[in-house]
Amino acid sequence: MYNYLRISVTDQCNLRCTYCTPCCGLDLYRDDEKLSSEQIVRLGRIFAGLGVTRVRFTGGEPLLRKDILSLVAAFKNIPGIEQVHLTTNGILLGKMAAGLKQAGLDGLNVSLDTLVKERFKALTGFDGLSDVLTGIALAQKTGFENIKVNAVIMAGKNDDEIFDLIGFFKQHNLIGRFIEFMAITPLWDEQLYFSIERIQALCRSRYIVEPSLFRSLGPAEYYSLDQTQPIGFIHTVVENCQQCSRLRLSASGKLKICLYEEQGLSLKPLLSEMTDSELAVCISERIKEKNKIDHQFFKNRQIYMSQIGG
Repeated sequence: MYNYLRISVTDQCNLRCTYCTPCCGLDLYRDDEKLSSEQIVRLGRIFAGLGVTRVRFTGGEPLLRKDILSLVAAFKNIPGIEQVHLTTNGILLGKMAAGLKQAGLDGLNVSLDTLVKERFKALTGFDGLSDVLTGIALAQKTGFENIKVNAVIMAGKNDDEIFDLIGFFKQHNLIGRFIEFMAITPLWDEQLYFSIERIQALCRSRYIVEPSLFRSLGPAEYYSLDQTQPIGFIHTVVENCQQCSRLRLSASGKLKICLYEEQGLSLKPLLSEMTDSELAVCISERIKEKNKIDHQFFKNRQIYMSQIGG
């Protein structure tokens, strides 16, 4: 059952992370190329009818979309949708946490690769560490629990902060997750690769590491360190592919059944040509192809992560 849909609501971002977006930037979609809020909600209803129960809004940076609060509220009212989550870089979270909670958002993921101000600016192109930390604190104060904080670990960039990040997660009762640098992007640099196995080995050198019963929407494997709150570890390729239940909808309306798929099925033109039932059949047939994916074939695709929302 493929019950988890990630919806990229915009390809715009207010950061330029070195592993996500090239320094020269990317061509953005024109307004007429993007899905409207009505189209996103219509597709949400269709996907719910096909068994999708969990939705995550991504970007770019989803909080840059002006109608994100109304989108969250609309999806909370779609029959069959049980959970609505959002992934953000946290820059605007402090200003929008209360509105997101009021709209009914069930959970948050926040990207945070470093706790060092100068390093944050070097990695993201923006002096915004204090904004992210404030955003996380205000989101917790607003009532969000089990906030997940994602850290991409890169050799020579932030691998020396693993224990500092763990301490931060523990101190603030956050669900930390460590992620490998993904080889599918043109920004890939093998010298920066720091494997999950190396991270886990470091954790075992200082903590008692045991499997955790905690589970989330995505592919993380969770462990407890010294019997405290869980820490997640996310491999980036084959380990996740065999158990993947995720579908992806781009800001331009392309349905991707695999993260490594380059093109996807363009649904936007079909919205004006088909009824909901016809679209449902079309989407259903495409989803069936997910069982036939050759992950080794897709593994070497060259995709910028900012274009697909991770």
